[in-house]
Amino acid sequence: MLAKQLLATVKRAIKLSNTKRENAATAYDTWAHTYDDEKNNGNLTVFYNDILIAEMLQNTALKDKIVLDIGAGTGRHYPALKVLQPKKYIACDVSDGMLQKFNAKFPEAETHLITENTLNFANDKSVDVLFSSLTIGHVQHIDAFLQEWNRVLAFNGTVLLTLFHPSLSHLKEARSFKDAHENLHIIEHYEHNVVYLKKRFATLSWEVISFSEKEIDSLCFPLLTKMNLQQQYDAIVGKKIVCGFLLRKK
Repeated sequence: MLAKQLLATVKRAIKLSNTKRENAATAYDTWAHTYDDEKNNGNLTVFYNDILIAEMLQNTALKDKIVLDIGAGTGRHYPALKVLQPKKYIACDVSDGMLQKFNAKFPEAETHLITENTLNFANDKSVDVLFSSLTIGHVQHIDAFLQEWNRVLAFNGTVLLTLFHPSLSHLKEARSFKDAHENLHIIEHYEHNVVYLKKRFATLSWEVISFSEKEIDSLCFPLLTKMNLQQQYDAIVGKKIVCGFLLRKK
């Protein structure tokens, strides 16, 4: 049995080493077809990220604000944001496939396809709230992108962002998915540790209002059981999986 397990581990390592990382735009174009099923399919990153965002939105005023959703994807968070009555909601993403899904579900929303991490559609200081879910880990040159965020963010504006926990970002398979044909896709992702991010926020005069982390706990056990993955629970319980910042531009 041990020999079989070792062989399986070696084969998996070889497969992963030969699997090329895809850029976010290409990967999410493929993932768009099944992305809305991720939580039901046992994706714990999505599961805990949704919990974290719900908690953070309780402390974020959106009423009569202009909200820009960076990395909006298929619009999974759009209903939760709209119910808080923003004056205007704008969505953008690097993936045309994800935005096509978004537009099919919510045709009334304003959406923009972005390239090279620029927000050319937005004027300086024109946005009250920047919302970004599980996006910045796919951005290699994070300094330039945050500077672009700062350009469009009004004074006293709010930033709400979540990210895959940096403690796991070094794993090659950290941001990956299987398509409808069970082919594994590994997305390019980059480790932006919390200490560095806080220093970068300070240079932009963004005050950290709160920082939150979510670790794997018993809340996910029913989901793992549903997917017949409950045997994995003991190996992953206690691991930090997502984190989030609530910030204000001074």
